[in-house]
Amino acid sequence: MPLGGCGEFGRNLTVYEADNALLCVDCGGQIPDDEAPGVDLFIPDFTYLAARAGDVVGWLLTHAHEDHIAALPHALAVAPAPVYARPLTLALLRDSIDASQLRPLVPGAVRQLGPFTVEALEVTHSIPDACAVVISALAMAA
Repeated sequence: MPLGGCGEFGRNLTVYEADNALLCVDCGGQIPDDEAPGVDLFIPDFTYLAARAGDVVGWLLTHAHEDHIAALPHALAVAPAPVYARPLTLALLRDSIDASQLRPLVPGAVRQLGPFTVEALEVTHSIPDACAVVISALAMAA
């Protein structure tokens, strides 16, 4: 479910749900244009996450561009959970969020986050340490 980033440049945030657990991928901001004087940053709407904060099992960040990470400090205030990212992205976040929430995302290593199995894949992008993520979830027996 996209909470931002569709049809716009910025505010990238997609939430995956399985077995009442939520996995959030990216959490970006959008820099305003001249038509929004006095606004520093547009962020995604976190209303859904605020209502389900206890269900968030993690935040996955694909790379360190602002349209993918700038809103994360605001999101963690609403829905705290571990943050998984590549080293450059983690380094850029260290001053803006609690370092105890940061976890390395190692390409090729498989992680279990609640019902989600996650694997990072290295990709080429205009910023180092970018990755794609492969996410799968098996429905748990009722």
